[in-house]
Parts: sequence; structure tokens; C-alpha cells
Amino acid sequence: DLKEKKKARFWVITLTIVYTILIPFFYGFAMMSFSVINLPKILALLGYLIVVFVFWVPISLPFSIFFIWKSYLNRQYKKMYRYCLVPLFTFIVFLYVISAINTIGEAIK
Repeated sequence: DLKEKKKARFWVITLTIVYTILIPFFYGFAMMSFSVINLPKILALLGYLIVVFVFWVPISLPFSIFFIWKSYLNRQYKKMYRYCLVPLFTFIVFLYVISAINTIGEAIK
């Protein structure tokens, strides 16, 4: 149990630092996504969908930090590891959705 706690503490601290550093970068990227709406080749609905999906990633980071720490403090380590992966999963879904939106946009042209 002590070994598992040390391993969990390492990941909690490491990912808290990494996610905290990444928040401003992903948030800045998300703020720049609003310029997509003004592109003449992009339908308004697709532009708004892109903005919504781009904001998923920076929003997932602070929520993950909160739930990672909550699970760690309650000694629910398996749950904590799942919360550690939420931003990665969110980013993968984001890439998939953006790719799908891009494919739809190309088909409409």
C-alpha cells in the first residue's frame, strides 16, 4: 500500500505541474479558434462546432486536476489513474472530431 501511495503521489504531483503548465497554452489556442468562424469557406455551424471542441481540451485540464487530487486524497488510486488520462482522451477525441469536421467541410465544397 505504501509503494502504491508513493507511485500515486508521483503521478499526482507530476501531472498537476504538467497540466497547470499546459492550461495557458491550450486556452490560448482555444481563443484563437474563434477566428475560424470568420473564414468565408467555413460554414457558421462548422465554425462553432470547431470552437466548442477546441475548448474541450483546456476545460478538461483543471477538472482533471481537481478529480485527480480528490481521488488521491480518498485513496482511490485506480479512479485517480483514470482521471489522469481524461485530458489525453479529450485531446484524442478533439483530433478525431476536427478531422471529421474537416472531411465534412471538404465534402461540402
